[in-house]
Amino acid sequence: MSTNTTLANSNMTIENALLTPALFRKHVNSRTPLLIKGGVSEFQKLAMWSPEYIKTKYGGVVCKYTHDQDGRPVRSKNTTTYSDFFDTKSESNYTFTRTEDCVFLDEFTFPNKFFDRKQVPRHIFFSGPANTGALPHEHGDALNFLVTGEKKWLLFDAAPGKLGSLYQQKYYQLYPSDHTVQEWYAKEYAGLRAAVEVVELTQQSTDIVYVPRSYSHTVLNLTSVLGIVVEFEAGIVGAPTPIGAAYR
Repeated sequence: MSTNTTLANSNMTIENALLTPALFRKHVNSRTPLLIKGGVSEFQKLAMWSPEYIKTKYGGVVCKYTHDQDGRPVRSKNTTTYSDFFDTKSESNYTFTRTEDCVFLDEFTFPNKFFDRKQVPRHIFFSGPANTGALPHEHGDALNFLVTGEKKWLLFDAAPGKLGSLYQQKYYQLYPSDHTVQEWYAKEYAGLRAAVEVVELTQQSTDIVYVPRSYSHTVLNLTSVLGIVVEFEAGIVGAPTPIGAAYR
């Protein structure tokens, strides 16, 4: 394994019960990725999520979806409702729906140790089958709440001035919509990890992943998945602006 590949270690993995608000803030301030084991269980409603739950409460809400070979799902123009998605499309399509009305924030308990309502400009609901995912991209501070399933993550620092930012811009150009994570991995990953430090981690059901602002990340769904991404504006003095920059 390349010396530039870092497996999530004790500094990047913590049981949710041991994570204090101060410790989480330390990771945000230092832009250090974090795998929070069992964190979803802190939110009673969120932990109850299933396709039937979403259909019952949010079935009429409009969502976007794309086919399972599209590694840029957030760019999709296809729309339907959550009821129709789960009834007719979920086996071979991926919904990765970014919205600014933040309808799913009612599923979270406030206050909590991660963010308050005013810090959340948008969130992304996701659900799809195994082997879907997202090509390398970066944005503002975010928390990925995986209710069910398993995900493989590859993360590297793509902040302005870092070598990783050049790689990220290259990937935006070479891998638009209708390219897969698997294609990118086969062609690009060896060269990337030889050039920059890459963090690898596996997220399991009920885990939360903290993705720092300007950290590129590639995600492969190892199984069918269901969850939500919450972008939050950390309000850190001197942080890049805007902290809550949208997915691309």
